[in-house]
Amino acid sequence: VRSNGYFWSALVDVYARSGDYRGAENVLDEMLEETKMEHDQWEAANSNINDKRNKKVEKPITIPPLPAYTSFFSACHKLISRPDVHPSIKSDASSRAWARWKEMRIHSVPPDVMAYGAMMRVFSAQGRAEKAVDLLDEIMMQMMMPVSAE
Repeated sequence: VRSNGYFWSALVDVYARSGDYRGAENVLDEMLEETKMEHDQWEAANSNINDKRNKKVEKPITIPPLPAYTSFFSACHKLISRPDVHPSIKSDASSRAWARWKEMRIHSVPPDVMAYGAMMRVFSAQGRAEKAVDLLDEIMMQMMMPVSAE
């Protein structure tokens, strides 16, 4: 069965809702791996065509969509907020969320207000107010506005 971004986002969300940030991260990794394999297969199948044209035609790589990343950040926050979780696990969740935030930016996935909010909650729960304020400053510089629920 060939999957798509909606499928992957929903799967990440299932793990996120249960607070399983590692499961959510595994799904993101699987999506990136599947995408890379599909891209490599496409390149191999089209290499003869590209050789005849004397130019390279690349298939765009599909990366995890914004809702998948936002769900992952929420899963990290959910775990970090629990008082019964060991501090080293909380620190790991925070580090992984930040790494995925940077990955998202590298892949040119622009964050929205929800993603910023999720990351700010991660930093706030971790006691890293300065990082949360930095993200808030970014939001204000981009003049992002919250979505109203009208």
